Amino acid sequence: MKAVILAGGFGTRLRPLTFSKPKPLIPLLNRPVLAHILDHLKAHGVDEVAITTNYLRQQIMDYFGREYCNIRLTYPSEDWPMGTAGCVKNIEDYFDDTFIVMQGDTITDMDLSALVKQHNYYSGLCTIGSVRVKDPWNYGVMDLDDMGRVRQFFEKPLIDECTTDLVNTGVYVMEPEALEHVPANTFFDFSKNLFPILLERQSLFATLIEGFWIDVGRPGGYNAAKKWMMSRLQSSISPDSNVEGKLEGPVVIGEGVNVGAHTHIIGPVVLGDNAMLDRKTVVGPYTVIGNAAEIGEYSLLNGAVLFENVALSSSNEVANSIVAENCRVGVDSRIQSDVLIGSNCYLKDGVSIVFGSRLWPNMEISGHSLVNGTLKRFVTVNARHEDPEWVLRKVTSEEAFYFNKKEGSHVSYTGQRARSLLEFNNILKEVEASSLNYHLRSDVNDFQQWLDDILCDPILARDFEGIKQEVSVDDRMLVRQMMIEATTRRLNQLLNEVRPRGYA
Repeated sequence: MKAVILAGGFGTRLRPLTFSKPKPLIPLLNRPVLAHILDHLKAHGVDEVAITTNYLRQQIMDYFGREYCNIRLTYPSEDWPMGTAGCVKNIEDYFDDTFIVMQGDTITDMDLSALVKQHNYYSGLCTIGSVRVKDPWNYGVMDLDDMGRVRQFFEKPLIDECTTDLVNTGVYVMEPEALEHVPANTFFDFSKNLFPILLERQSLFATLIEGFWIDVGRPGGYNAAKKWMMSRLQSSISPDSNVEGKLEGPVVIGEGVNVGAHTHIIGPVVLGDNAMLDRKTVVGPYTVIGNAAEIGEYSLLNGAVLFENVALSSSNEVANSIVAENCRVGVDSRIQSDVLIGSNCYLKDGVSIVFGSRLWPNMEISGHSLVNGTLKRFVTVNARHEDPEWVLRKVTSEEAFYFNKKEGSHVSYTGQRARSLLEFNNILKEVEASSLNYHLRSDVNDFQQWLDDILCDPILARDFEGIKQEVSVDDRMLVRQMMIEATTRRLNQLLNEVRPRGYA
């Protein structure tokens, strides 16, 4: 049997984790979300899967290749976003019989074989797997007749419009003929466009599926899936691991793991391959430590998720938060609950990250700082170009320069961001001096890096590097004046070559 997994989303609800990994590759118990979905499909007889991809597509293809656990994989390409139904229409020649549609962010144990059997009984063009939830207004809500036929379908209705708690899971069994109602080369959505057509033709059915189902495309759903999966863990310890500490409850320990003396691990806990826990560390329930992660002595982890290659120094605390790959955390730091930290961040000694905060990738937080809220730093989205028009372009929101500041120990966002060189120059004239200090702290020069990596202007980037080397950051007025003069001069040079829209 064939299936299609819709895995082309940008994963915006999981940012900053999805800046460096596409959502299907986000680790869940140290395995990609997509691997869990493929395992479930395989268990119900699926042997061919088309994975629709877009964002960071190559990462997914490199990881899974053309075959996974005897499932043949194909990766259709799209010249432009085509919507959930449109991207399946794009590969309609791939389907020669009844097929399954799943979302790339769904973790479930629903009986897909039973869903297929019920679909065959209904003899419609599409059968929706449905579940009952406490917050139906966040989903597509359905009203069914006694035969399982969908009478009404409301996509994310208002709370007072919900007359049922039966919702669309995004798991469908379909006939290829259903795609005849989808126009070619057109953005088309299952819920908003195709289902109303099938409903009108009385060819849309739904059936209640028992079991667990969750959308892991948001932090709350991810944590719910993690806890559900870990609640079913059975202890497993690789024979080549060295465990000196005390273990309680179910603990899964991968290959080459070292657990130091007097360490206490209270399951359910998962330790990835080659993880290292120093002595007198305490690891509490529902903690997942990634492959090759290193945890320093006297640290306390409780409900934390650490991706691969995370390194924590000694005496750290991480509670119910997610730390992405390749992050480093200095001595005596605290990461409170519901924190998401993007990849390649460096938290120096004594940093505190307050409940609910977000750190974008590649951020360096100076020692003994307090972060409360979201700190954004530019992320490269476009390929590098070397021409004046590119330097003067309006960048994406991800590539924008976000002016942060540090006052006392508190690091925060000023509320000002630059999406062009002109905006950057204007903000330099008025932004708080504490922001200039922050972006030029110690051996950091965020301005120079943004100009070089995002605007691709090595000339102005060199000017800013020279300013930092020549002038003390403490001389705020002179630093500001020299940066404004350098930017204004460069703007005039560029405008003599091109006159892009939006510039005088």
